Amino acid sequence: MLHITLEIARGVETCQACYRKLARHLGGVRKYGRDKPVPLTVVLDILGLNVALWCLGHTLEDSARLDRLFAADCAEHMLKHFEATYPKTVGHLRELIVGARRFAKGEISETEFEAIRPGVHERVTGPRGNPEGLEVAIDSSMCCAGAAPCAPWVAGQALLAIDFKIDQDGWSRKSYEERRDDRTAMRKAEERWQEARLREYLEGGE
Repeated sequence: MLHITLEIARGVETCQACYRKLARHLGGVRKYGRDKPVPLTVVLDILGLNVALWCLGHTLEDSARLDRLFAADCAEHMLKHFEATYPKTVGHLRELIVGARRFAKGEISETEFEAIRPGVHERVTGPRGNPEGLEVAIDSSMCCAGAAPCAPWVAGQALLAIDFKIDQDGWSRKSYEERRDDRTAMRKAEERWQEARLREYLEGGE
């Protein structure tokens, strides 16, 4: 389990309203204590996914492993939006994501891991660039293979990938209102999936 403290939450760039809400839930700063560990699952329950992801980079324990694994999951999850149109590129990105997971789990060395990234980048970068939506997936896969913390950014990019997917698929066939409703439904589904996956990691599952 990963933890923060109220002192950490107060001292970094968190929303002060969020800090006060968390403190009230815990019974107040004086009663709970500024330096008493607060499980990140509590932050997720009370303040939601975005704040919990932000706190992932400020935990008392080393969170790099969980951060990389969750980022890899988010990057892979968005690939489904592009697989039918760009199967070869998606295949290369999956190779990179597998490497990121193996490195996070200690199955390969940093040197072995770093050797994967340049080759994948070369294979997925076209001479004239890539479509903007696909570029989001490429950047996210590259980020999850970079330095932690990267989970908050990759999770946000997964939502952005949905926007590109909706516009690409529905521009000529659907009205603005239909695309808006599709986008809202898909973003909510993605956020529910991310929250469930993060909770699984925090509670000790992989």
